[in-house]
Amino acid sequence: MFDKILVPVDFSERSDRAIDAVIDLVAEGSTCVRLFHVIEAISGLRVEDEEAFFERLEARARKVLAQHGNRLTAAGVEWDSEVVYGSRVRGIVEKAEEMSADLILLASHRLEPERPGGGWGTLSYQVAILSTRSVLLVK
Repeated sequence: MFDKILVPVDFSERSDRAIDAVIDLVAEGSTCVRLFHVIEAISGLRVEDEEAFFERLEARARKVLAQHGNRLTAAGVEWDSEVVYGSRVRGIVEKAEEMSADLILLASHRLEPERPGGGWGTLSYQVAILSTRSVLLVK
């Protein structure tokens, strides 16, 4: 059903749930999954000025992507990964367009019924609203 799935991941346990959902959703060998991480640019701080700091962030991101990728490999899912710098929301939406993703699958949090308006400004909901691609939020 989906040939190309973009899976933005961070360092939280919610990303584990997104990987679980990909494994459940994808038929073995039929889909390519792109694991994707955006290192948020810090206003007023250039990557070149704090190279060692950003290198550590990138190394950690690549390690986490590889761990998620190992789970996908074990389930027979073809995958690749990418780490970029910039705005997380913009980066995810633009990457989905660039790769002609059929689906963006990302983890989200649960909204609290006591605070029905709280949480609508989160990354996952911004991506869901701004993207022209189909989006599946995993809770």
